[in-house]
Parts: sequence; structure tokens; C-alpha cells
Amino acid sequence: MFAYEAVTNDDYKEYILNHKFLYYICLVVSLLSLIAISCFRSISRQFPYNYLVLLLFTLCEAYLISVVCAKIGHPIIIFQAFALTSGIFLSLTMYAMFTKIDFTGIRIYLFLILSVLIFAGVIMLMTNCSVG
Repeated sequence: MFAYEAVTNDDYKEYILNHKFLYYICLVVSLLSLIAISCFRSISRQFPYNYLVLLLFTLCEAYLISVVCAKIGHPIIIFQAFALTSGIFLSLTMYAMFTKIDFTGIRIYLFLILSVLIFAGVIMLMTNCSVG
């Protein structure tokens, strides 16, 4: 939602590019919330604090992504990144749902690399993108 606004709404784009302090605040809050979720089990496993920290992390990351999208400005590149991320997410979800293989082995890395190559190739074919 934030990324879409950053590409389509010129007022929002100008605002986020002119107010860099919000970028740095979101960057610090995002890192601190990630550390809180990862390192402190009391926060990550206690309701409602875990949801609040996750919400804070998600909103900060959404704002950071919108800043990157505003700087890039080309909707086709943003669509390619979205499609590639969605494809990898769906393929890993399907892998986890339909196999009984543990994720700690080497197979998941091979599967991930193959998924990235397949989805990147499909997206490049669909958008007439060339390498080099």
C-alpha cells in the first residue's frame, strides 16, 4: 500500500523524499524491533506484545520500502520485485506444506535457488527485460 502510493501519488513521493529523518527513525525502530523479536523470548512469546512489536516492524518496513520505491520510480521494476517475491513465497509455502523434508538440509537451498531462477526468468519474459 505504501509502495503503491509512493509510485502513484506525487505529493506522498515528495513528502517522503524531503523528510529523511522519518526514514532513519523507521530504520532504527525496525532494527530494534527485529532485535526484540529475535533476542528476547519474553517479548516474542507474550501476547499482545509480540503482535505490537510485529506490527511496528511491519509498518516501519513498509515505509522503508515505500522510500525505495519512490527513489526508483519505475513501476515495472517494482512489479518485477513484487512478482519475484510473491513467487518465491508461494513456492516455499508449497514446499513446506506438501513435503515432509526438514528445512535444515541442503535441499531447501537448491529449491530456493531454482525457484529464484524460474520466477526471475518468467518475470523477465513477461516484461521484455534483457540482461546486460
